[in-house]
Amino acid sequence: MTMIAMTYGANGGFAINPARDLGPRIFTLIVGYGWETFSAYNYYFWIPLVAPFIGAILGAWIYKILVGMHGLNEDLDITGGKPYPREDRGYKGSSVSSIRPMA
Repeated sequence: MTMIAMTYGANGGFAINPARDLGPRIFTLIVGYGWETFSAYNYYFWIPLVAPFIGAILGAWIYKILVGMHGLNEDLDITGGKPYPREDRGYKGSSVSSIRPMA
């Protein structure tokens, strides 16, 4: 976040997500600056609104192609065992009543 803020903060107003950009623009519209807050820099306000969704879709596809398709295709067989809640509470080989206090 620090690197993004240092590189894009001065020229983009740190507009990396809609919460950082749209809220202040709506506030300045209400305060009285007018619609210039939305038309500034050739209507730059729509980029932080749309870019996170495009980036999420591209990031998911890139992950799927580079990592997901090369993973192991293992099938886990889950069979047997008592249904939950189990009586042993996860302690194997001993029960709570068989634990002796230290002398």
